[in-house]
Amino acid sequence: MNVLIDEISRFIKEGWPGKDWYMDDCGPAFEELFKEDGETPISPGTLVKLEDFECAVLWQGAGDDPSPGRMGYSFTTLFKKWNKALTTVFMAVEAPKDKADAVKAAIKKAGGRVVT
Repeated sequence: MNVLIDEISRFIKEGWPGKDWYMDDCGPAFEELFKEDGETPISPGTLVKLEDFECAVLWQGAGDDPSPGRMGYSFTTLFKKWNKALTTVFMAVEAPKDKADAVKAAIKKAGGRVVT
């Protein structure tokens, strides 16, 4: 499944299960494509394979692990569930430079928000 790196960033910032969860056994995609904070993409707008970000999301809070089977979650499974529940879509748009303002205005007029 291809997604924009910005969507993964948004999930980490807005859709994360909570402060008591952490990522483990992550592949090189996080290190290569995100800044040191682990949330900000180095190159916003980059199309990536979600599967390259597969890792375990594990419990580190007090008490027992609340996940089914008490074995944590799959990052990609959590992302897909979060993404499916959204009422908006995230998209990259390419337009001629001289039409950029008109494209932005059309997106805003349709109820959208221009992120960058």
